[in-house]
Amino acid sequence: MRMLVVPVLWVLLIGASPNIAFPDTVTIHEHPKIGLVLGGGGARGAAHVGVLKVLEANHIPIDYIVGTSMGAIIGGLYAAGLSPETIEAQLQTIDWTAVLRDKPSRSEMAFPLKWMEYDFPVKLEAGYRQGRILFPRGLIAGQQLGIILETLAFPRSHIKDFDQLPIPFRAVATDMETGEMVVLDHGNLPAAMRASVSVPGAFAPEEIDGRLLVDGGLVNEVPIDVARQLGADILIVVNVGAPLIERSGLASLVGTSAQVLRIMTRKNTAEQLASLSPKDILITPDLQLVGSTEFVKAREAIHSGEMAAYSMLPALQQLSISEIDYRAFLDRQRAPSQPPPVMYFVHLHNASPVADEIINRQLHIPLNQPLDLDVLQQDLNRLYGMGDFERVTFVHDETHGRHGLQINAQRKPWGPHYLRLALDASDDFSGGSTYNVMLGITSTRLNPLGAEWRNKIQTGATRLISTEFYQPFDYNSRYFISPRIAIENKISDVYEDDHRIAQYQATSYSSGLDWGVVFDNSTELRIGMLRDRIEAGPRVGAADLPQYDIEQGAILTRLTYDRLDNINFPRHGAFARLEWFGARDGLGADVSYDKLTTEINKPVTYTHYTVLSSLRIGSSLGSPLPFYDEFSLGGFLSLSGMQRGQLTGQRMALGRMMFYRQTRNPSSIRFAEAFYLGGSLELGGVWENNSELTLQTMNLAGSLLAGADTVIGPLYLAYGYTQGGHHAAYLYLGRVF
Repeated sequence: MRMLVVPVLWVLLIGASPNIAFPDTVTIHEHPKIGLVLGGGGARGAAHVGVLKVLEANHIPIDYIVGTSMGAIIGGLYAAGLSPETIEAQLQTIDWTAVLRDKPSRSEMAFPLKWMEYDFPVKLEAGYRQGRILFPRGLIAGQQLGIILETLAFPRSHIKDFDQLPIPFRAVATDMETGEMVVLDHGNLPAAMRASVSVPGAFAPEEIDGRLLVDGGLVNEVPIDVARQLGADILIVVNVGAPLIERSGLASLVGTSAQVLRIMTRKNTAEQLASLSPKDILITPDLQLVGSTEFVKAREAIHSGEMAAYSMLPALQQLSISEIDYRAFLDRQRAPSQPPPVMYFVHLHNASPVADEIINRQLHIPLNQPLDLDVLQQDLNRLYGMGDFERVTFVHDETHGRHGLQINAQRKPWGPHYLRLALDASDDFSGGSTYNVMLGITSTRLNPLGAEWRNKIQTGATRLISTEFYQPFDYNSRYFISPRIAIENKISDVYEDDHRIAQYQATSYSSGLDWGVVFDNSTELRIGMLRDRIEAGPRVGAADLPQYDIEQGAILTRLTYDRLDNINFPRHGAFARLEWFGARDGLGADVSYDKLTTEINKPVTYTHYTVLSSLRIGSSLGSPLPFYDEFSLGGFLSLSGMQRGQLTGQRMALGRMMFYRQTRNPSSIRFAEAFYLGGSLELGGVWENNSELTLQTMNLAGSLLAGADTVIGPLYLAYGYTQGGHHAAYLYLGRVF
């Protein structure tokens, strides 16, 4: 009976209360889903950080983030939990010159590569295989950028489903083979960001799931449609695309190439912006003074982003939520502050000809201990400095709650047989000019220990053919043996009383065998034996000069220390070399003698100003040097104002202070990495015996110079003067010290 009462009462109540109405549905007012679309634009994309700062200051939560190119980097880092302030600090402290140069620092380069730089200062490298010449896939491999992104995103980079990030995220890239848009929603987050920013030709493509991916701006620079597909109700769109270049900027290949990319992106950007609805918010920062490659102007770009966002504040504030709710949003978004995770496994994925054992010996990642990111970066940079890899990266993995790493060693697609070029040329504007062109052909990783076959072919004032086989004895490449042979034809000037009276042409046939030890990346000791036959005679000038045919047999010992950060215009580090050459008749020499040479270079830098102090000393150690192997001085930065090799003698000393100022700190890829203005003061001379070595017999010299560190080597325009009236102007391409 009780069960019937309740339904009856409900019927009576409804019938007796005609003014009571019940809606068919209940409407719940929820905050709309907000999608943030961050467009591409290179360095101009730093403006996105300014927009994020304004959004946070006004309690505007973000439910989805979609980014292209630089927008993918800023958006990906924010989605992974970094604050706008942290991203801003990183953009302003990153050495963008080093990132865009993408070379390992010389302190981390393997010593053989350092030494090769002196012979081959040209910064371009090619390869050859099956009769074809191969080139790198981009001017920049992306090694430095990759490590930066992996490090910044590390706390959340083990999350492989981008929907599981604090803010669901998508990066837009372009399939290099098909031209299709690729929306990256899973995988390695730093790799996705790097793929989206890989401008073709500038950055090497990123391979993900078997596809070669490049900059997403080629197909969708402002990916509004991708954000809508995620479910966003309202979009906040930030467009930082660069305008078309005016005619004056189209006079170079770089300008023309950049214009082609901008034309390609302009159409798809216009189509995307046309799809915005009245409730969407478009923010367009004023970035007229920030170029797409001017990363050093990050501060200005961020400020422009803030100003543009503030100009849209009335519309943006309609999306604000309460302080309590926004605090809850930030608690979810921010990466937790916690110690680095313990590493339980390290997997090596080696896609290179380098033996696994060699790579493993360069890694110092103890298991069952918290990861030290600084040590990991040093290990990866040291591996990259070996010169065998296009990139060496790491991936943060998590399996069954246990954290670990995957180390990816990616081979150079144009290796392991390499072509290198060296150019040097000089002109003193008085009829004295020389040039040399040298080609280096090196085959690497010929066996598991890393043997190399090095060959040089040079033509010009000095003609050379040489070959060397470099064989390490262990996986650490510490000990080695190096047999070599060479044929060289060289032309030298002969001076008498400051006048050039003849030219000698000498041809040498040499062979040698070195044993050596590399103590670290900065120090090498070589001890070797040399056999040499020299045939020489006058080529031009005095006919009464003798011809000679000489046999040499000697022991050569050389200790080299090299920590310079740059061989052309060093700013930090030091260089020292001690070399002893001992010719002995017991080794087949016609004349027994000793020759000791010492050289020290030490730069000191304050801001953009550098003073490079140098000392070079040569001695015969009391034994007379044969005339064909005397010390010589003269030429640019070696008593500037004199001709090259104008002074010869049994002993030599040269002290030099070279000073220069870097006049431009480049942020883009150009023919010259930097320009310099400066000069030098030089004091030195040559003597026949120690009694002649006095301050009064030394020559004081100096020079004024303009220089450039170019992709084909250092370039100098200089004027030099040595006391006594010697002066000369120089145009010089190549290393001079």
